[in-house]
Amino acid sequence: NDLARWCWEALGDPVLAEELGLVDPYKETSMAGLRSTLTDAIEDRLWGLDRIPWCRAGFELHLVASRLVAYDTGERIPTPAALVEAIERMSLRSLFFHVHEARRRTNGATDDFSLWLEQFETCRDLVGSLRELDFYFLNLSQLRQEILDLFAKHSNMPSVA
Repeated sequence: NDLARWCWEALGDPVLAEELGLVDPYKETSMAGLRSTLTDAIEDRLWGLDRIPWCRAGFELHLVASRLVAYDTGERIPTPAALVEAIERMSLRSLFFHVHEARRRTNGATDDFSLWLEQFETCRDLVGSLRELDFYFLNLSQLRQEILDLFAKHSNMPSVA
């Protein structure tokens, strides 16, 4: 995650970076819980140091707010094969919404793709594989490829080439 990378690169603190990198934000049930987990990790590290790390000017961490804007594209996916084609061409922002943001919306339970695929009896194994995918450590391009690879691996689905 960006905070862990900043601790490593700007602060030169690989111990804190590793500790923060192990935090899975999707295991927290609320933003307050995630904030508390991160704060506790940082405070624990600070208590164990003789001196407080600092970073050079220009390398400061600036936390900014973000807003998610989602809109209906009007596209409807009728089959698992059509979903594969849609995933191949969807924007990375849409992929983020359907995987990362879906996990946040469902308290870490599922992504939008596997939730939709549950209706197809022959997709049970694919649903399980998608839910086991460790997406948190992949960039969005890698995530897309991993998802497409899982679809190819489970090609016994109806209408999937």
